[in-house]
Amino acid sequence: MCTADILKRINALDAVTPCCVLVMMVVVMLVVVTAAAVIVIIVVVVMIVVRAHRGVTAAAVVVIVVVMVMLVLMIVTAAAVVIIVVMMVMMLVLMVVTAAAVVIIVVVMMLVVVAAAAVVVIVVMMVVMLVVVTAAAVVVIVMVVVMMLVVLIVVTAAAVIVIIVVVVVVMLVLVVVAAAAVVVIVMVVMVFVRFFYFLCVRSGFFLLLFCHCCRLLIRNNI
Repeated sequence: MCTADILKRINALDAVTPCCVLVMMVVVMLVVVTAAAVIVIIVVVVMIVVRAHRGVTAAAVVVIVVVMVMLVLMIVTAAAVVIIVVMMVMMLVLMVVTAAAVVIIVVVMMLVVVAAAAVVVIVVMMVVMLVVVTAAAVVVIVMVVVMMLVVLIVVTAAAVIVIIVVVVVVMLVLVVVAAAAVVVIVMVVMVFVRFFYFLCVRSGFFLLLFCHCCRLLIRNNI
């Protein structure tokens, strides 16, 4: 049952209430008219009886008339009281129905507010969870990138160190090979020098060969 249905029912009650009051007033008027007719009939009967019996005094007739008038007034007063009571009961019922409708509307509004608050809380929680997950993802990505950079720097440093060590080792090998080559060349030169020294000084073969070559050169020039 929504608020519109409640308001429709309240409007329906407001439309029915005047009809009920009118019906009650008609009924009460019928009752009053009937009572008045009964009283008039009773009065007429009493007058006829009085006319029939001459022995009844005029004071008795007056008393009977006064009693009948009082009875009529009492009946009218009772009818008015009944009408007032009926109207008060109907007003009370209308007030109760209106209060119940107001209470239902307030409850519905509170339910709507609670539902809206729940929706807001759910949306806020989803936004917070999304922000937390996004922040966690960003942190993880940053950590992965930092670790990759650290690994890349370490690998690059290790490669540079390996290259430097290899270059140093190669240079040391080249230096050692060059030194060995120089030593070998020096030793060979020394061997040739000692050999030529031996030939020139000790055996005289080189001196004779030199003199023969000089003689040939001189002869060919001449």
